[in-house]
Amino acid sequence: MIRLAYFIDGLDVQRASIEAAVRVADHADMFLDVHHPWASPKTLAGRPEWRPVNPDNVAGSGRSQARTLFQEVAGERENTRFIGVDGHLVDAIRSLGVAYDIVMMDRLGQESGRKAYAFNAALFETGAPVLVLPPGPPPSMGDRAVVIWTGTRQSGRALRAAIPFLTKTREVLVLSNLANPLANPVVAIDYLHLHGVEAQSRLFDGAGLTARGRGRAVIKAAVEHDADLMVMGAFGYNGLQRILDLGRTTQKMVTAAPIPLLVQS
Repeated sequence: MIRLAYFIDGLDVQRASIEAAVRVADHADMFLDVHHPWASPKTLAGRPEWRPVNPDNVAGSGRSQARTLFQEVAGERENTRFIGVDGHLVDAIRSLGVAYDIVMMDRLGQESGRKAYAFNAALFETGAPVLVLPPGPPPSMGDRAVVIWTGTRQSGRALRAAIPFLTKTREVLVLSNLANPLANPVVAIDYLHLHGVEAQSRLFDGAGLTARGRGRAVIKAAVEHDADLMVMGAFGYNGLQRILDLGRTTQKMVTAAPIPLLVQS
């Protein structure tokens, strides 16, 4: 069974985010671990005199709230677990994320700061694809998917990683940039066909568009297709505490995608 890891922020737990993660696991018949990392300010400062403190007893830690929300949402499902992790969010992603097939993260609201640093750790240090969840559970899951095909290594890895989702999707659209000579959609469509997934192709003209403009064009095409999943390769490398070292198109996608987005570096 495919294993999903969802890492939630210890200080900002939203019911809608847990609902979205559970819905993804149910749709794709996957096993879901919801990890709740928490570390005291003294831990973050690296003070040697710090001793472990039960996060349930610390105001603002969110552990009790997160566990309660998880139990309300997941109920008695056998394919989900709640795991409290003592430690920093980024450290938890680095040490635990490597043993999962897919890592889920909340969509970024900005391109720098603590959450961007955690996103980088998931994308570049686990080896797994990252499923970016927008705020709130998706209204549907498994109806229509859009694969952004660029003909690159990252694009190919993303396509392969998405197969467990795409085989359960009714309609798949392969979207390619007409200005990119490597982006032959027939290659992706043929691969999908061999996995029992029938797909159609669509071209958009990215000539003259900025990288962010191409991101907006892709999002527009996905919305017009009424898609509930996007798949793409991520360009860049692990920058310190920011995602500014991602390609500009990737930046736009991971901060603005209105539907779940599967990205692979």
